[in-house]
Amino acid sequence: MFEYKRISVAGNLNGSIDLTLAFISPDADFSKIVPLAWKVFTLTDGGTSVLKSPIGSTLNRSAPHADTCTEVYNFPWSNIIGGCYAKMDSGTQVVSGHGYTQIPNGHSCSLLKDHSPPTELRQRKIQLVNRSRESADICGGFITDCNEPNEAFHPVVVFSEVLDQNPICLDYAPILHIWATLDFAQSQKLDESVTWIPPLWKGDLSKIGPADSEVSFTVKRVNGALVVEGPKVFVAKA
Repeated sequence: MFEYKRISVAGNLNGSIDLTLAFISPDADFSKIVPLAWKVFTLTDGGTSVLKSPIGSTLNRSAPHADTCTEVYNFPWSNIIGGCYAKMDSGTQVVSGHGYTQIPNGHSCSLLKDHSPPTELRQRKIQLVNRSRESADICGGFITDCNEPNEAFHPVVVFSEVLDQNPICLDYAPILHIWATLDFAQSQKLDESVTWIPPLWKGDLSKIGPADSEVSFTVKRVNGALVVEGPKVFVAKA
């Protein structure tokens, strides 16, 4: 079953803070399976704000962001998985995906110049096979707004130096981490140092709220310490 959710992040800070959002799966080893900094942005105080792009037309919420907040950042998420060869800047370690293909659950796809149609597997997993005739970096992620003009691929993990003819499994747990003041750029490869820094919040997005819902967080200072309030879940009215 396909799921679409929107993540919204607001703040009540009396200042500003840099935030990093990333998906870190339990099998990430930061060597062969390397997570990426999915979103990096700065929350800055600016008065009460309104969601820039809420889900659907009307959300069933009683007091949306009642506190005085910064602007609200909204990011789409889905469980529609895609993958492609990764294009990586050797200096910055910033990764971009190109020529991605969607792969349904329980299917495998060969990465050729023109991707092969996904073929069914006997197991419920998602698999990509390197067919480049050399080792290659492959990125996996999720696709939002499928078949729409603004369809986008969001790379969140890189499989490094996958050997030719070798398959990799794209099943990853969407465990979102929210960190403050990490020294990484958006889409940059993370290193193991992030595992030593407690996130402000982490959780499995697939287990929070129903499909087509908004998962809302507010970053605050409590007794001088940064904390994340939430998640609160809002469901669009039918």
